[in-house]
Amino acid sequence: MLRVREDVIVLHAMRWPDEIREPSELLPPPVELTEDEIEGALALMESNEP
Repeated sequence: MLRVREDVIVLHAMRWPDEIREPSELLPPPVELTEDEIEGALALMESNEP
């Protein structure tokens, strides 16, 4: 399994069946965004382009 810890990627060896989980358990909870929030985020990303 790969995990991000600060600014590095760490590899963990999985040895036992109980260490393995469904990938869906690792997903962040869903959020609802308004169109204004999405447009604001896109505008912010575009303003930071080189």
